[in-house]
Amino acid sequence: TPVEELCLMVKTLDLGGLSIREILSLAINPPEPKAVENGIQLLTDLGALKPVAGGAAEELTPLGERLAQIPVHPAIGKCLLMGSLFSAYGDGSCGLRPLIAACATLSYKSPFVLPFGKEKEADRARKRYGHGLLSDHRLFAKVSRDYGRWRNSSRGEFARWADDNFLSPKTLKMTEQIEYDLCRHVEDLSRDGPGEIRGGGDRRAALTSGDMSPSLLMAILGASLSISFTAPGTKKLSSLGGGVPCSVHPSSLCVAVEDAGNERMLWKKYRHLLREQQDNRVVEEFVVDEPEKLFIVGWFERLKTSDVYLRDVSLIRDPLPLLLLLPGVERRGGGSAADDGGSLIFEVVGGKSSQGGESGADQSQGKRLLLKAKDRRTADLLLALRQRLFAFLDMVLSQTQGGRSISPQ
Repeated sequence: TPVEELCLMVKTLDLGGLSIREILSLAINPPEPKAVENGIQLLTDLGALKPVAGGAAEELTPLGERLAQIPVHPAIGKCLLMGSLFSAYGDGSCGLRPLIAACATLSYKSPFVLPFGKEKEADRARKRYGHGLLSDHRLFAKVSRDYGRWRNSSRGEFARWADDNFLSPKTLKMTEQIEYDLCRHVEDLSRDGPGEIRGGGDRRAALTSGDMSPSLLMAILGASLSISFTAPGTKKLSSLGGGVPCSVHPSSLCVAVEDAGNERMLWKKYRHLLREQQDNRVVEEFVVDEPEKLFIVGWFERLKTSDVYLRDVSLIRDPLPLLLLLPGVERRGGGSAADDGGSLIFEVVGGKSSQGGESGADQSQGKRLLLKAKDRRTADLLLALRQRLFAFLDMVLSQTQGGRSISPQ
């Protein structure tokens, strides 16, 4: 059972310098040690905790202090916080509705239903509804946007839209309420935190008006969700720092990345997605046409049934936000002339980085996500920009504690 929120709450209590492990071990019914380790590792990967050498108690970062104020999963809280920062310090055109819609769905459940006996029809409807997105989170945002439009139509038209796309009206209504709640949390973050939300006195209108570009949405998700990637010569996805190999859940829009380039397997697995015989593509073209491409995905939940599956997955097309915004990125090499080749390499490191990660002998070892800069000058610029971004975020989050805000200069 995931205990990330419990670990974060315990750390905010500051009980005599004890570590999270020590405090939870004193509970009447202490959680499993492996669950505690996974929770601490996830918080560390998010940047909410900072490990201390020598086995001392972990330190709560300014980000962790802010996340503790938001009553949601820490990964969702970081998404909202990052979105609030981009909205406050951007050019005023950044609307948070797609991000809030995705976070609301992750907080509750998918609006898509899977009726018994109509599994293939439901899967086809979901995949066609999200055609070209390759992101379950963007799909959730699209459903929320369309729901806002269709709910004002006649009852028959709304019911037809929901039935044709295998959507649950009750789930959509509940998710909309959660969106309002998350919007209120973002309002509180903006009121007590970095500056004022632009757009006038109606904060909720300012948050939900406009739109967020897909690239910015994916940058925020990539910096907040757990990361897995395909490794050469393997079909399954590897997680940062090890963990058991995983597969993308069959319901995900990203399920085809494991069979990239294998058109025969794609046809066998996804034939039911074809509606007309003249269709000659099963998935997006680049998945078929670029079989050697490295795929990086961000995901929210991992579950184990007949296999270990990643659910609520998005394809990270651009690795640049990972280099700039993820806490666990290290530059290889010492930067000397003899080390010039190694200093161009950035390694995205982390623990098992999972909600419910596995440990033990069956872990995949030796899988590392390495990203190479074009040249030495580019690598230096990336490192400098990364350092300034983290210094800026720490300054903003530190100065906004206790209700003190700073103006977005």
